[in-house]
Amino acid sequence: MTFCITGAISALVFLTRLHDRALGQLGKTMLAALLLFAPIANAADKLVPDSWDQVAKLQAGQPTRVIEKNGIEHGGRFSALTDSGVVLTTAQSDMAIERTNVRKIQIKGNHRVRNALIGVGIGLGVGVTIDRTLGSYFRNEAGQSGSARVLTFMAPIAIGGGIGLLTSGWRTVYQSQ
Repeated sequence: MTFCITGAISALVFLTRLHDRALGQLGKTMLAALLLFAPIANAADKLVPDSWDQVAKLQAGQPTRVIEKNGIEHGGRFSALTDSGVVLTTAQSDMAIERTNVRKIQIKGNHRVRNALIGVGIGLGVGVTIDRTLGSYFRNEAGQSGSARVLTFMAPIAIGGGIGLLTSGWRTVYQSQ
């Protein structure tokens, strides 16, 4: 998420410098909103280290991935949690992994639709920005056609939605220090 917001901010700054006129009120408002929300999105990505209590909230049978400190990755379904470790049910058997060996625990989240909608929103913002800056230049100087103007909006929307749809579905619930 932070990467998408940072990319949108970079594109806005680039477009404002590319064209010598100001973005206009809408562009300035979008730039201000992105600059305000970037730290909030960055803070949302941060983890609470050693949050073993979050692991206790997992439900039995939930798809889970445990990454050990030595890099070995175990996938399966969450079975149980003890003070000393976590138990996963794999295709072969139950596997207990000690807490001292756990580097990260991730659960499978199904937020692809939400991520796609966020990507579409960012793409729409980029499309509006391109249309208000470069688009006005091309309409004035080169006589841009209506189909090219539609493409100015549709390409960023499709790219943003596609990136959002393809983002990872794993969410980290525990990470050791």
